[in-house]
Amino acid sequence: MPEAPNKSSLRNARNRRKGIIIASSVLAAIVVIVLVVALPVTLTRKNNNNSSQADEPVRNHEGNLIQTSGGDGSEVTLDDGNTFTYNNAFGGHWNSLPGNTDAQSQSYTPPLSERWDFNNDKILGVNLGGWLVLEPFIVPGLYEECENIDEPCVDELTLSNYYRSQGKLEEVLEEHYSTFITEKDFADIAAAGLNWIRLPIPFWMIETIDGEPFYEGGAFKYFENAVKWARKYGLRINLDLHTVPGSQNGFNHSGKLGEIHWMSSPMGVVNAQRTLNYIRAITELISDDDYKDVVQMLSVINEPFGPTIGKASVASFYFEAYKMIRDITGIGEGNGPWIAFHDAFLGGQTWNDFLRGADRVALDTHPYVAFNGQNQDPMDEQVWKPCAAWGESTNNTMADYGVTFAGEFSLAINDCGTVNGVNDGTRYEGTYIDKDGNRPEPGFGEGACDRFNDWQNWDDEFKSQLKGFGLSSMDSLQNYFFWTWKIGDSSRTHAPINPFWSYQLGLKEGYITESPHTEPSGTCEMYSKQGDDRQWVTNDAPATFPDWMLGKEGAGVLFGDQSEYQDFPPNSLNNINEQDMQNIPTYEKNGLRIQLHPLPFTYIDENGEQQSVEGSDGWFNDDDNSPFYSPKEDCDRYRSPYYDGDMIPGTC
Repeated sequence: MPEAPNKSSLRNARNRRKGIIIASSVLAAIVVIVLVVALPVTLTRKNNNNSSQADEPVRNHEGNLIQTSGGDGSEVTLDDGNTFTYNNAFGGHWNSLPGNTDAQSQSYTPPLSERWDFNNDKILGVNLGGWLVLEPFIVPGLYEECENIDEPCVDELTLSNYYRSQGKLEEVLEEHYSTFITEKDFADIAAAGLNWIRLPIPFWMIETIDGEPFYEGGAFKYFENAVKWARKYGLRINLDLHTVPGSQNGFNHSGKLGEIHWMSSPMGVVNAQRTLNYIRAITELISDDDYKDVVQMLSVINEPFGPTIGKASVASFYFEAYKMIRDITGIGEGNGPWIAFHDAFLGGQTWNDFLRGADRVALDTHPYVAFNGQNQDPMDEQVWKPCAAWGESTNNTMADYGVTFAGEFSLAINDCGTVNGVNDGTRYEGTYIDKDGNRPEPGFGEGACDRFNDWQNWDDEFKSQLKGFGLSSMDSLQNYFFWTWKIGDSSRTHAPINPFWSYQLGLKEGYITESPHTEPSGTCEMYSKQGDDRQWVTNDAPATFPDWMLGKEGAGVLFGDQSEYQDFPPNSLNNINEQDMQNIPTYEKNGLRIQLHPLPFTYIDENGEQQSVEGSDGWFNDDDNSPFYSPKEDCDRYRSPYYDGDMIPGTC
């Protein structure tokens, strides 16, 4: 089995680039450009602290006791000196010292020092949606100020344009980033019995180009906080590249609502090549010692819309990303993160023959009830629908493909609320308008949404039934991430809205289980026995995946015919034929290095003093020194990433 690339003991000086990016010339000379967000750091955090020593409180200068680790009932001291009591009834244990890997979210979850075992361990996860990628229905207060202007804020691009025109984009987003999700949320997630976080990030956390109005680099500090806090509370991270240049699905959460220009349209290949640059930079960062025990999975792109882009184009990109990532990390367990590919809305069974033999690749699906045909079925029928819809398909995909998880699901039995987008209405009420301005097909429109939105007046029976819907979902999906942890307040109601989508609110109000590790088990079996037409039982026995799939013997040796997907760019796109592909603009590999630089790790030491430790340089594999994709010189055919016109004349 190939070994992971060795890190050089001496690192070359790293060059600096705009934002948090560092670039080095493909020539021997080194070009130095000043960083404006983070200074390069060179020391690796290697503190190995004994938890029994750390559990012993020490006194600061004021005589107060300070703990650097602890369990249920212990006092946590934050970087700003504030404290809270850590409540975790599941045997969780935290550790705030740098480099620790002994933190454990619950007693039934392996500590970070142990490798995840998909044959025996289950992902009980939640998304941190709306934090670093701003979705209108998750952070309504940010959008409501500008939802009815001439150019309404309907996605993060228009939101960025608006706040930039007001001269306060950085101010507004920094306030949001620093308050919407805090360290306390990570402690609460562990206390809720959850063990993984799916962390959506935008490509503009790394870089923007001319014409992209997003807040470049602003999210990086908070990504770093997420890694630090997840390490502290023993949570694993599935890092999700949620937006990519050009939009991979046309949904508002891709950055721009409207058309798809990723692997589609004349600028589609350029946008995909930029995406590979960002995945490469992310992989180099998270494969390093400072990250690898926490960021254990990388979802390379969220929800590419396969029905429009085409499976062949999506698979071509996936194959290229897989090869690039494993060239950086090496093959075998412990060498870099798991790689997750979304099913591109084509269904799990579509991918059964794809990348057989690949090292640690998982399939991500996003099953929702809310966006299908609406109905007024009573709640005692709604509760078992996830079992009927997903139980058998999950079992089949796990058996035929391998490791499978639901990267998103919710409690939404319909699309009430504002989940569809700004001023887009609902299917349930028959007022929905899709991104092309079309009304829903006949059959939608079932009634009023008021009773579903008014969570303050839900009775105990409805909450119990909604909780049952969640238990069915968890049991049938087996490994999952709820979408999402938190919904922000509306500026109109000064309270959270869209209650079907908030795990935090569900815990508080009693309509989500407090015991996700045990209570969902057997739910689908129970419902299947209540009716002759409900013959679906979730397999709760430990899965048995082949060794190669888990990074063991045989990993990385592909088998089966993969020739259809081995070329990138592909010979054609869904909307561009093979002949026209010769005339679309592309980048070439002649560009500067894009390198993310870790920020100093801050913590409260045993003496109650705030300390700062510098980390690694963010580049795992010193042998990875080939050029990045960049524009060709003297090419006059490049357009906006969202260019929606015909083929582009010119020379390139």
